[in-house]
Amino acid sequence: MRAHGCQLGAALAALTLLIAHAPDARAGEEELVVAPSLAYSVIRVDDKNRHGGAVYLDVDYGLTDSWSLRGTGLYAPHYVPGDDGGLLSVGGLGFGALYTFDVLKVVPFASLTAGAVALGGAGQGLRWNAALSVGVGLDYLVSRSFSVGFEVRYQLLVPDLKRYPFFLGVGIRLAWRRQ
Repeated sequence: MRAHGCQLGAALAALTLLIAHAPDARAGEEELVVAPSLAYSVIRVDDKNRHGGAVYLDVDYGLTDSWSLRGTGLYAPHYVPGDDGGLLSVGGLGFGALYTFDVLKVVPFASLTAGAVALGGAGQGLRWNAALSVGVGLDYLVSRSFSVGFEVRYQLLVPDLKRYPFFLGVGIRLAWRRQ
């Protein structure tokens, strides 16, 4: 038990030092951000939650200090058990906007994108849907050119709202920034 307390204390001390010595952000016009993410995801199919993973790739381009254009891509496999089971895959592309709330060492943001996704596998025929994605996240600036963070995204799949009532991803981001 004592060893865990020491490890927790060391982790908190390291985090405090990182926060205290991180540079201020300089988000702004023409900033380019490339951010791959690994995520846990869940999609509701046939009245059951199907769990899986997801890979996202976001590319953001700064229009102002607060607003950026966003392009996003995703792939998310979900395991479906049973005779018609297997891998239900979701892949898609979207475009939209990102709003940065504050520019300090910690950068909270919200995103809204619209695009298309393809779903197929595990007894499901290939289906195309329009997708509206809403996300909220937080990046911690390790340096002016690199940040780590997380993002939670909810995707609404139209017209298959009853078939797939929700698709949710919670991911860890790594972001490379160029100004």
